[in-house]
Amino acid sequence: MRFLLFVGLLVLTVLLFAHGLFTAEQAEAEYLAHAGPETGAPSTPASYDFNRLLREYPYAEAAVKARRTMIERAAQDAPAALPDAERLKTVARDMVDMARGGVSEKPPFVMPVTAACLGLAGLLLALLMPGTRFRGLALLGVLFGAAAALPGVLAVDDAASLVKSFEPAKHLYARFPHVAEGLLLLAAVTLGARARRRRPDDDDR
Repeated sequence: MRFLLFVGLLVLTVLLFAHGLFTAEQAEAEYLAHAGPETGAPSTPASYDFNRLLREYPYAEAAVKARRTMIERAAQDAPAALPDAERLKTVARDMVDMARGGVSEKPPFVMPVTAACLGLAGLLLALLMPGTRFRGLALLGVLFGAAAALPGVLAVDDAASLVKSFEPAKHLYARFPHVAEGLLLLAAVTLGARARRRRPDDDDR
């Protein structure tokens, strides 16, 4: 089972990376069509409407630029605030619901929120399963991975308030699809690397 999880997560990581790479031109065209005047593109009634881009090409570099544009515009008038405990509970519930709805029959098949949840789940499994070689790495992945993914799963307004209090959150929000890919890859590595079993004669050496 451990090997199957390793292969599945690794294949999914490669698939998502390849989708972002091979759809780069279409995603860039979609971004320019809706990016607004600051990029030199003509302003239209649909300016800054990146819903289609983020839905169909979420792992392309243009999606990262779109997310950065969205958070920078939202942060201009947002109050500085950190999410409280009650808000974090709501985000956790919403994240589970979004993860369930983030799988489709059309490419890229798995949306970033779902990919992030799968990556964190894989790291938790690596942490709990016997025979994990990089257990410390899995623990760090869970802690820092959850923190890195948090800005990306917040609503834009909530993320903008977080950015006003913690500037690096802007980059985590923009690069959330890549954070999700990184969590998947890290989960695959920690699940795939097994600790060497001790043999009885090892103690005699």
